[in-house]
Amino acid sequence: MLLQERRVDVILSGPRFEDRAQLARWSQETPVFLLGRVSDTLIPSVDVDNVHAAAEAVPHLTPLGHWRIRLITNAPLSYTAGYEPWPGYRQASEESGLPYEEAWVALGAFTSASGAVAMERLLRLPHPITAVFVASDAVAFGALQAIRRHGLRVPQDIATVGFDDLPLSAYVDPPLTTVRLPAEELGLHASHLLLRWIEEGRPPTQEIRLATGLIIRQSCGAGGGA
Repeated sequence: MLLQERRVDVILSGPRFEDRAQLARWSQETPVFLLGRVSDTLIPSVDVDNVHAAAEAVPHLTPLGHWRIRLITNAPLSYTAGYEPWPGYRQASEESGLPYEEAWVALGAFTSASGAVAMERLLRLPHPITAVFVASDAVAFGALQAIRRHGLRVPQDIATVGFDDLPLSAYVDPPLTTVRLPAEELGLHASHLLLRWIEEGRPPTQEIRLATGLIIRQSCGAGGGA
């Protein structure tokens, strides 16, 4: 009702693939901006390149001697941010000459508890893994707990790389190597562009992609600082 009366303007975070039709309807009624991305829509968005960010983690691990690298997503694959690290992981694995199987991808669901469950599944697979990329620091915290429950050490037995660079990530044991998500910049860009849309009466640039960066700490075995 509020949308139909044009009493609100929307910044939507964490879109799903199935939201395409609803987003198209909303965008005809009010300015809608995405924090995240849904393919095959004309709705403006601000996001990072999740595919590239995931691809960045694998080449960092292979020179450290890791050839059995697995992936835990941050969310179910219906979420665009949950799906996009998968092709990045696959692409980087193939370019590094690593084997790849779909069974080596486990699904997280935003929470640390889901990370523990996903890590337990990966640990039950044949051929012990040597490293895991977890596409969310919060999910990675649960994965770290599951690794320890099995009597394994990080990074000596399983190197671990997260995604987000949450403040807590520098203080877990060991401090978590992670891909930095520029969360504040994402919010500022989205807010400024939405305000410009309202003032000018036309949508701004369709897509903006912000850079990520790998923050190296101890959990990957490279001996980085906090």
